[in-house]
Amino acid sequence: MDINIKNISPETVKKIDELAKKETISRNAILIKIIEMYVACNEKVLSKYLPSIIRSLVTDELERLEIGSNSAINNIYLSSKKMFETANKIDNILAPTLEKEAQNSEEFSDILDVLKGNDTIY
Repeated sequence: MDINIKNISPETVKKIDELAKKETISRNAILIKIIEMYVACNEKVLSKYLPSIIRSLVTDELERLEIGSNSAINNIYLSSKKMFETANKIDNILAPTLEKEAQNSEEFSDILDVLKGNDTIY
């Protein structure tokens, strides 16, 4: 079926021609695509159900992201806890020896400061 469109501004025709050239199709073909897409997007059924479909998809994605972020937070917490426990064990093992040696050596004194958290080296 043919449709004749009148009173289109030269600027609009120019933009349509640019779109057609970019898509490497004719002006008529680009106008058919534009009209078909417009009609498809404005069907009552689509406009009625699309918001709930999008809301559902967004909700599902947010729930998935929440599960992932909670898992990441838990892993970070467990790793931090393990690192803290390991640091305490190292401190308990090395601190007594280093305290004795620190009296005779600047190097051991620096290591002891790091273990105690008094380091100014870094």
